[in-house]
Amino acid sequence: MSVIVIDDRERASGICAQLAALHQAYCIQRLAVADYVVNNALYVERKTAVDFMASLADQRLFSQVARMRADNHRAVMIVEGAHLPNRPAVMGALCSLATQWCVPVLRSKDLAQTAWLLARMACHADAHAAPALHGDYHRKHGRQSVHQKMLMLIPGLGPRKARALTDALHTVHGVLTAARGELLRVPGVGPRLADRILSLRAP
Repeated sequence: MSVIVIDDRERASGICAQLAALHQAYCIQRLAVADYVVNNALYVERKTAVDFMASLADQRLFSQVARMRADNHRAVMIVEGAHLPNRPAVMGALCSLATQWCVPVLRSKDLAQTAWLLARMACHADAHAAPALHGDYHRKHGRQSVHQKMLMLIPGLGPRKARALTDALHTVHGVLTAARGELLRVPGVGPRLADRILSLRAP
């Protein structure tokens, strides 16, 4: 049976008892990335709907995803609890996770359902992924940094502008929190792109 590694900070959630009730093998240790690792191959991040919205607002979401996808690890995100708001920013983030980062987002109504999903993932952990679903996303953009790849998800922002932004402002957080004047001083960034970047900030 496949083993699920649980980050020790998740123990208080009650997930261990839920997995035990499903007769799913698990162990607990401190994980540097993700909340669970299934069969040493699949990285799983669990978020409540409230935490998902908070991580989208403070720009943690895609940084966490980038760390999970490092070295081409397979990754899944589970969003647990209430429905997510039907806002363009939320829908755009879900589309980006699925299509750009190859991280499917699964919905769960409660912790018991999250445990069931994890157990099912463990059942399928040894199955071979189809080649089209297991491509090397690093090679698509050469040697670009994770920050540049994340910026290139913004419409109208290509490799040169992403590189110019990271050269000037260093990180995605730096770009998204920069003043309009700072953005306009970056070579290749005009008023329309600057306004598009500013529109990504949480209200």
